[in-house]
Amino acid sequence: MRSFAVPNLPVSIKDFGGNEILRTYSDQWGQYNGFELLDLGSQPAQSDGVRATMMVTCMNDPGPIPDPAHPGQR
Repeated sequence: MRSFAVPNLPVSIKDFGGNEILRTYSDQWGQYNGFELLDLGSQPAQSDGVRATMMVTCMNDPGPIPDPAHPGQR
């Protein structure tokens, strides 16, 4: 069975509050890659002291995208 991946698709990675952390685009084969740093804050409830953050990946997210012709506008 073949799978279909959309090329040049906008992909947004957001934090748990819906704030966009990273924006990337899929390549001609529909693959994308994003890099997000780990939050190493302390969490008293866990014995290892590391807390994980949840990120949401939204494919085909339209924006907001900054307008390069008009700085400050989207």
